[in-house]
Amino acid sequence: MKVFFKQISVLFLLSTLMIAEIAIAEEVKETRKPKEYPLKPKYTYSGGKDAHCELWSLERVFGKAATCRRRAKKPSLGPILCRFKRSYINEDDDTLTMCVYEKAGYNMEEFTISSETYVCEKEFKCKR
Repeated sequence: MKVFFKQISVLFLLSTLMIAEIAIAEEVKETRKPKEYPLKPKYTYSGGKDAHCELWSLERVFGKAATCRRRAKKPSLGPILCRFKRSYINEDDDTLTMCVYEKAGYNMEEFTISSETYVCEKEFKCKR
């Protein structure tokens, strides 16, 4: 029984020492310097660069540096695909069908075209 109380008292002393050490050992951190506003992004994209190369020259076979013979079209310059989304009958004129299209791409707007036929075209090339 004495051994048991001795072990419990030793464990109690060790635990109180550890708790006291943890409580005292808090570090004082330096405050972080505030950043100047407005924040500027580190890397910015500019679309001024040439598009990727689609066709390279064959000069590399002869040990020379290859050059680009044909560049790809920039996607921002050409027409994009417009897809059919839904249709409804015009409230003012029952002979017109209103065709709603969505431009392909992320977060692009919708637009509506009136059609005299009841069939809307599924997709077509439209202006950006």
